[in-house]
Amino acid sequence: MKFIIFLSMLFAISTSHSIVLSESKFQEIGGDINNIPNSIRLNNEILREMSLHPEYLAVGTINSSYAVCTATLLGQDNNGFSYIFTAAHCINYNKEKSESDINATFISWNREIIAKGRGKAFVPKQLIRKPLLHKNDRVYYDMAILKLPTVDVLLDQFGFPVPFPILNDKHLRVNTEVSFVGHGSWGVGNDISDDYSPAFGHQRRLYGENIITRIMSQHAFLIWLVENNNNKWALPTKGDSGSAWWYKHKGLDVIVAITSKGDNSLVVGASLSKKITWIKSIYNDVKLLSRTFLTIKEDSNAGEVGDYYQVKKQDGCNNYYELSQITNDSYQNLPNSNNDNSNWQFRGPFFEHNKQDLVMGDIFLYDNPESGELELFKLISPNIKNITKNIPTDRRDNNSWIYMKKADIDYNQLINCSTYKDTVYKEPTSEESLTALYEIQEIYNSLTFLSELQDIYNSLFTSEQ
Repeated sequence: MKFIIFLSMLFAISTSHSIVLSESKFQEIGGDINNIPNSIRLNNEILREMSLHPEYLAVGTINSSYAVCTATLLGQDNNGFSYIFTAAHCINYNKEKSESDINATFISWNREIIAKGRGKAFVPKQLIRKPLLHKNDRVYYDMAILKLPTVDVLLDQFGFPVPFPILNDKHLRVNTEVSFVGHGSWGVGNDISDDYSPAFGHQRRLYGENIITRIMSQHAFLIWLVENNNNKWALPTKGDSGSAWWYKHKGLDVIVAITSKGDNSLVVGASLSKKITWIKSIYNDVKLLSRTFLTIKEDSNAGEVGDYYQVKKQDGCNNYYELSQITNDSYQNLPNSNNDNSNWQFRGPFFEHNKQDLVMGDIFLYDNPESGELELFKLISPNIKNITKNIPTDRRDNNSWIYMKKADIDYNQLINCSTYKDTVYKEPTSEESLTALYEIQEIYNSLTFLSELQDIYNSLFTSEQ
C-alpha cells in the first residue's frame, strides 16, 4: 500500500529528467566518491563511449523553444520527412487535439542536424481526453511522434546509414535487463549537476543499465537505483526525458519504453507494446519486433520453434526459413535450396509466377505498382484464387496479409537470385527428360496409328464408290 501511495505522488508531481550512477558503480569505473566534480569528467568517459555503440546511434536530442529532451529517430520516408520519438511532456502540444503544429530540430549523436523546421507533433488521444480515463494516463501515454522535414541522412562513424530501431510489440516480463542513453545532466547518487561535463568530446551523453522491477499492466515499467548491484546501477534523470529503454532479444536491440517521470531513486518508463497501433497510424514503416527476421549470426542460438530467419545465400539474396525443430545441429542444418528439412521450413520468398505454391505463413515478394518498390508480405490466411490481388499497396495489413518490410534488393538484383530463377524455370533431370521422350513417342505412335486408320477408311470409301 505504501508503494502505491508513493507511486501516486510520483505521478502527480515529478517529471523525469541524465544518467545518474550509483556510488558503487561510479567507484567501480574508477571514480572518486570524495571528489565527484573532478573525477566524473574523466571516469564517465567509458560510459560515454558505450553510448556511441552502433545500436544507440539513432538516439539524439529534440530541440525546441519549449524544451530540450532526448529522442530517437524512428525512420525517414520518401516524401522528405523524419519521424522522431520522444516524451509528450517534452513538447508544447495542443491539449485539445492529438495533432499539433511544431517547430523543432533533431540533432544526432555527432551534433549533425538530421531534421529541422515546421512539422507536426502527434500524441495519443488518451492525453487529450477530458477527464482522463485513468489517473495515470499522463504517464502511461507520455509519448509523442514528431514529423519534421528531413535535412540529412543519419550516418555512423564510418559513413554508413544508421539502421532504424526496432520497437517492442510483445509483452515484457519482470526482471528484464534494459539499457538507455541520455543527453541530460550527470550525477552520482544525490549529487547531480548541470556543471558536470565530459573532459573529451562535446556532448554530455551517457550510457546506463537497470532492470525492470515492476510492470503496470504492460502500460508502464519501473526501475530504481540499488547500491552494489551489477544490473541496477543507473537511472535517467534531468534532460533524459524521452530517452528510449532498450533490451536484447535474440541478438536484436529493441526499444521497450521511453523515459517519462521519476526522481533520483525511481523512474517510470511508458511502455510501447500497447501503443503500437497508434504508432503505426503515424508512421506505418516503423520496424516492429514481431515483423523482424532473426539471423543465425546474431541470435546466439536463442531461437525458438516458430521463429523466422533471414538467411543470405551465396548469390547475395535472402531466403526465409521457419525454425520447426531444435536439435544440437539446427543451425548447421540450414537447407541449401528452397526446400524443407527436419529443422527448417522454407518460407520464401515466393513470387507472382509461383504464387500457387503459397501456404499460410509464407513470405511473398510484392512488386508494388504504386511505390515502385519490392516489399515483403506474410500470408496469414489460406491461399485462394488471386490472393495476391488483395495485397495492400499502402503497406498496411489486412485479413490476408501482414506487411513485413521493404525488400533488401531491387529488381535488377532479383532476376539473378537463384530462388527466383529456379522457380521461373527448372532444368529437367535425365529421368524427367527420358520420361518426356517416352510420352512424346507414345503420342507419335498414336497419331501414326490414327493416320493409318484414316487412310484405310478413305480407301474403303473410295472403292465403294
